Amino acid sequence: MVRKVLLVGGVLSSLLYVIGIDVIAALAYPDYHNYADQMVSELFAVGAPTRTLMVWLSIPYNVLVFALAVGVWVSAERKRATRFTAAALVGYGAVSTAGLLLFPMDVRGTVESSHSGTPCTLSPRL
Repeated sequence: MVRKVLLVGGVLSSLLYVIGIDVIAALAYPDYHNYADQMVSELFAVGAPTRTLMVWLSIPYNVLVFALAVGVWVSAERKRATRFTAAALVGYGAVSTAGLLLFPMDVRGTVESSHSGTPCTLSPRL
């Protein structure tokens, strides 16, 4: 039963991510949705009108990713590839959390800084 609850974290994390970015953030930052010209990191950028909201949505998202990782690990039994997948999920959650909290970017075009390119390499979103 606990394993199934942990695995449901994966479904819930994906729903939270899509709803948070494509619905809630769009309402808070209507100019964002030009997918060809902007990255999702811009919603999390220092100075973006959506930063506080996205941080508060991303923390539960990452907790759910960690729950999924534990669920996958518990489901693995002795399967090495499945345990590797669980470890990769933990790594993804850790990098995502670090990128969110430790390496934010600045809003594009507002200032030249070292923040602008870091999220592209440190916090990829799946």
